[in-house]
Amino acid sequence: MNVVHESPHLRVSKIQSEVITIEECNRKVLENQSETYIGIVRSGQVVKADGDLVVIGDVNPNGRVEAGGSIY
Repeated sequence: MNVVHESPHLRVSKIQSEVITIEECNRKVLENQSETYIGIVRSGQVVKADGDLVVIGDVNPNGRVEAGGSIY
């Protein structure tokens, strides 16, 4: 960085950065994270995940599975 400042022939006209906030980073990690539920989702039961959700078992009628990503 000092080389740019000390040179009379170089000039910085624009700086662009794609740095994200910690909160945005945490949100992206949660969205891309997958959770696994093993068992039966019974009637009236709700299973939720912020990201992807893998269900190993049955989902009975009136059972709910919700995910911010995909459900497998």
